[in-house]
Amino acid sequence: MAGVSTLVEDANHNPVGGAKVTATWSSGTKSSGSCTTTKGGYCTITSGRISNTSANVIFTVTKITKSGYTYDPMANHDSAGDSNGTTMEVKSPD
Repeated sequence: MAGVSTLVEDANHNPVGGAKVTATWSSGTKSSGSCTTTKGGYCTITSGRISNTSANVIFTVTKITKSGYTYDPMANHDSAGDSNGTTMEVKSPD
């Protein structure tokens, strides 16, 4: 099992609470999941079971919804710089 924490912000980089984040897991799990952000804009989506022999898993944000907001995937970014903010490779431990 793996988990990815997400932060949802508005165009002014303010956290957005109550947003539903939907994502998929591929390369071994082929599952999807969702979570709803806290007041601080964070939530975590966990994968299904990942076998020890599977390749690295790809996590992809597919949708973010909240009344009064429009999701713009082109504005996604990752402050840590290790992904494009939409798709992230989750590596299995060595």
